[in-house]
Amino acid sequence: MITLSLLQKFLLSLALGALIGIEREKRKHKEKGKNFTGIRTFMLTTLLGTLTAYISSNYFTYLVGIMLVCFVLVMLAGYILSAYFNNDWE
Repeated sequence: MITLSLLQKFLLSLALGALIGIEREKRKHKEKGKNFTGIRTFMLTTLLGTLTAYISSNYFTYLVGIMLVCFVLVMLAGYILSAYFNNDWE
């Protein structure tokens, strides 16, 4: 059952992700960078982290470790693809 406290945690998580994403997008436009992360990426990441913590604390305790490994692999793949497509292979 969804309680008001749980809903507040998810909304706070989305708000913090949006705040970080907005800052990153402003920096990207100011520096004319080719960064693939933005408001949607950070909002989804923080929401996934909050959801993982909730499920891990209530149902499946090993989920945090599994998600951490998956997150590191996805970030590593994103970094490699970004470096490949931006020709930063020096």
